[in-house]
Amino acid sequence: MANDPGAPYTPPVWNLRQRPANSPLRRLVALASFVRLHGTPFHSLSALEDYDQARNLFDYEVPVYWRTHSVFGHECPGPAAALGAGSINLLCINAVAPVQFAYAEYTGDDIRRDRVIEFMTSLRPERNSVITLFESAGISVPDAFTSQALIQLRRAYCEPRKCLYCRLGHRILSSPAVRDTCRVSPT
Repeated sequence: MANDPGAPYTPPVWNLRQRPANSPLRRLVALASFVRLHGTPFHSLSALEDYDQARNLFDYEVPVYWRTHSVFGHECPGPAAALGAGSINLLCINAVAPVQFAYAEYTGDDIRRDRVIEFMTSLRPERNSVITLFESAGISVPDAFTSQALIQLRRAYCEPRKCLYCRLGHRILSSPAVRDTCRVSPT
């Protein structure tokens, strides 16, 4: 019986299609290792100056047990490093830069805010379906700053269908090619 207090505990079986390095338990172990090594994440993230420092901050190994396990009791070798280069880049884009920018805004530190923008322009762009869509439309995405701007543009204008309020959407809709395809032919 499932609710029997005397029954032995059986951990849930996760049947997720993912690489062992991305298992939820392994990610929690990586977070716990980060906190154990660096203390509070805010102080560590707010002190970073460039990508090399971020890479060094996030370049640590998981405990020995988790180098050969992705879940409890099942051996499955994985990388010793907690995070790969792609994950570190995503953390810089989605955690380091927002924390630093918010802190700069809170303290009124214009120099720090400018450094965050420089930091974002030095990172590789995020790769996802939104960025692929903009690239297929001929828009170049050279860095993370641009990729995040395009993601926000899509969220604020494309998804709620506010094309006419967006410079890019207005320009596309007013182009001759679109006007010609939208004309109603006389019957």
